[in-house]
Amino acid sequence: MGKASLKIRGVWQSRRSQKYRSLSITTNQRDMSLTKRDSTKACSTRQSLSDCVEESMQNYFADLNGHDASELYNLVIAQVEKPLFETVLSQYNGNITHAAQALGLNRGTVLARLKKYGIAR
Repeated sequence: MGKASLKIRGVWQSRRSQKYRSLSITTNQRDMSLTKRDSTKACSTRQSLSDCVEESMQNYFADLNGHDASELYNLVIAQVEKPLFETVLSQYNGNITHAAQALGLNRGTVLARLKKYGIAR
């Protein structure tokens, strides 16, 4: 396949690099920024998260236009995990022990993820 590019969240990256650093799964915004095309369709606030992920991934594969995908698991997990940790930590007023209990993770794992995503305590 020839060289192709995809604009993802304002960053142009070569298909040859096989790295896509940005994927958005939105539930109430006007556009789905994981696709290269403009879209007026977004996941409805009444759709489940899994339905939004499925719809977003279908759009993502359609936009690949025959090119191979790479590192999808890490891409999706990073986009879901960061807001999860931010929201839970906010809900518990920054208390990592309570956030860890709510997430079902140990405190060390939560601290590692906060560091990974640059989330302030």
